[in-house]
Amino acid sequence: MIITRAPSVHCSEKLLEFGVYGIGICLQHPDGQLEALVEPRPRRMKHSPTGWWFTETAYGQFLNQQSLPHAPALSPAF
Repeated sequence: MIITRAPSVHCSEKLLEFGVYGIGICLQHPDGQLEALVEPRPRRMKHSPTGWWFTETAYGQFLNQQSLPHAPALSPAF
């Protein structure tokens, strides 16, 4: 991704997030020169397609329970 304005001080968390996902960020200076703020990098797949399916299904069921008026409240397990 190429940006044309320098990121604000509060943007460091977003730059970190881009780095986690392997998205490169370059700042384009007025003279056209690019400065790499976050280097792009390939990501290896952390989850299998089956794992993604399970996660999406479980999250969908969680959302359905939250929309029901009689759904029990979730509490952290200790």
